[in-house]
Amino acid sequence: AIVAGAMDVPMVSYRADSEDFGRAHRFPLTAKIIADENAYAAALLDYLVNARQRNYITFLYHQELTAVADVMALAVQHLNARNRQPTEFASEAFSPSDGNLLEVLTKIRKGKYKTIIVALTRRKQWDELFDVADQAGMTDPRENYVWISHDKTNLDMLTRDSQPTRDGPSETVSLKQAKLLNGMGMLRVL
Repeated sequence: AIVAGAMDVPMVSYRADSEDFGRAHRFPLTAKIIADENAYAAALLDYLVNARQRNYITFLYHQELTAVADVMALAVQHLNARNRQPTEFASEAFSPSDGNLLEVLTKIRKGKYKTIIVALTRRKQWDELFDVADQAGMTDPRENYVWISHDKTNLDMLTRDSQPTRDGPSETVSLKQAKLLNGMGMLRVL
């Protein structure tokens, strides 16, 4: 960005790691398509806590996304410093290879956490998550769970795509994800 700026070459980044990239005062010819993790986490948590009154939040993430979990935890600390009523926050990692997802969801269910922000590394993991969440009794709308996708770019959840089988239509990953995220909106930070 520094070299491109010195040469007056504009740059657009899908997802830059630098917080300064895309800020007009620092790099005037740069732009990001996706917001910084810090800005996204702060906006998401502010919306959940202040607009939706959800004060018990869990961040469920694939173990490879520890850095994202750290950003979320830091955003909660900043939010709690500003708000009168603190937000209870838990961060739970899982590993598909260890098969500990049911254990993690059972722990969340035993707590007061009804708002679950999910960060996965592969789209097909939504299928496994839905099946295990259903087994744990966390997919029934009457249970008042709110599932939120942390993925800011995958809009496949909005499609209903099924492949017929001899027993009738079968659900795809997209349909299971859509069921879990029923009524979910997409948060954009500009």
